[in-house]
Amino acid sequence: MFPTTQNSITDLSSALAQSKVQDSSNSSSGKAYIKFDYKTGSFAYGRDQEDISGDEIVINTYSFTHGWVLWSNGIPTKVMRSFTEELPPAMPSVGDDSPSEARGFEARFKDDEETVLVFESNSHGGRSGVDALLGKVGLRSAGGETEFLFPVVKLISESYKAAKGGTVHNPVFEIVSWVNVEGKTSEDTPLIEDQAQTEEAPRRKRRV
Repeated sequence: MFPTTQNSITDLSSALAQSKVQDSSNSSSGKAYIKFDYKTGSFAYGRDQEDISGDEIVINTYSFTHGWVLWSNGIPTKVMRSFTEELPPAMPSVGDDSPSEARGFEARFKDDEETVLVFESNSHGGRSGVDALLGKVGLRSAGGETEFLFPVVKLISESYKAAKGGTVHNPVFEIVSWVNVEGKTSEDTPLIEDQAQTEEAPRRKRRV
């Protein structure tokens, strides 16, 4: 499901132990960006902004990143690094526009391995959501798991009342199961004779 050569990481457990992301929870060709609406708590992706709220996606643990985003004149400038590297220096401010720390990851749909999803956020809620997810993966690895370290998450949200009124929603990546780099769970080990009798479920084709 995921390439094992990405970021030149061959030992995922070691990579997780080397994570440089500081927890804050206490566009590319062929990729579709996930957008989160902080007013409604909904997730959407792709050119058509298809609503995927409540859908389940598989996170590529190799792909966690941290860095900085600077929005100026409606255009973002990004400096992102692998979670195994130190947080890069922030870029200089432009006028009154200052950079803010960001987090990101890549993922796949469970029923469409061809579509590469990208989530990036420089909001406090977005960073916290990614940090919390990476923290849970790290705890699982530290507990001795070495293979099933790719979380399957449900795209949901939580909300709170803002001090100035209104409701603010934040993304939540709720872990529902774990898979290995091939996309198999620990229970996906049928006998050979059973495999011959089982037809592979058709994969859903999505537009990016």
